[in-house]
Amino acid sequence: MPTANQIQFDFRTFVEALKEDNDLVEINEEIDPYLEVGAIIRKVCETNDKAPLFNNLKGNVNGFWRILGAPASLRSDPKQTYGRIARHLGLPVTASMKDVVDRVLSAKTKAPIPPNIVKTGPCKEHILSKDQFDLNKLPAPFLHQSDGGKYIQTYGMHIVQSPDGKWTNWSIARAMVKDKNELVGLVIEPQHIWQIHQLWKKEGKDVPWALCFGVPPAAIMASSMPLPDGCSEAGYVGAMTGTALDVVKCETNDLYVPATSEIVFEGTLSISETAPEGPFGEMHGYVFPGDTHQWPVYHVEKITHRTDAIMPVSNCGRITDETVSRQPPSPTDEFTNTHISIP
Repeated sequence: MPTANQIQFDFRTFVEALKEDNDLVEINEEIDPYLEVGAIIRKVCETNDKAPLFNNLKGNVNGFWRILGAPASLRSDPKQTYGRIARHLGLPVTASMKDVVDRVLSAKTKAPIPPNIVKTGPCKEHILSKDQFDLNKLPAPFLHQSDGGKYIQTYGMHIVQSPDGKWTNWSIARAMVKDKNELVGLVIEPQHIWQIHQLWKKEGKDVPWALCFGVPPAAIMASSMPLPDGCSEAGYVGAMTGTALDVVKCETNDLYVPATSEIVFEGTLSISETAPEGPFGEMHGYVFPGDTHQWPVYHVEKITHRTDAIMPVSNCGRITDETVSRQPPSPTDEFTNTHISIP
């Protein structure tokens, strides 16, 4: 069994840990990323079933890429309800939610441990230039039937840095495929990615940017937290785990990304170009068809990735409730005893 630190710092090791926990099912027949992947992931989330690893996606190019669904969903075993989340942090599979929260907050009173810069890493095993990939053709998932596009970014980590280099921010914000080499996604005030976007806007320059999929599990946990302005998640992860995280320089800019990342998109976040984004099926189980808004465009200049790379995907949606009572409905409320909610 890999050590707790290995699981926290390497997504591939995290996947292997799920397999050893009997919390993973590998799907080797061809699965369509258009709605089929999303439907299976939702079923898993709603039944607390094993995480699905789609090894043979329609449209993949030489195995690039695979998808792990429901990376942070619950388990059916009541003794391991939060086991999959616990694995992100190197905790025992029997950890409670309090144990999880205590761990992610443990770095608040500790000094940051800056990341360790290395020359190369698994994320550099394959390097694709702009003319070697087409995001329209690669197996980005179309998750909900009313979505505005293929939401490739649901569990990846954006990396941006202030112009003076003093603040590096890691965060999660949704993004969908716009074109062959472009994404469009949320950059919402007052989130940190928006704050850094505004700093670069004052400089009159597009934002150097990276988007990493399959990052160290401890890192994705930290990137989802509302850390204070100016706090760099890399140092927080180091303090939380007690170990410096290995990072490697991007090919096209001066950003540093986790060396064990499964997939890295490199490029820029535009300060002037926008495009319609949305709608997207939200975590509360609703979607407003046709509800689109203008958001900044991401230009993908290069992709680096591991062999047999895995992209984690989270598919939002309310748990289905199909409770039907045998009692007659109330004369004042015909839905009191019969309730069906659709995710």
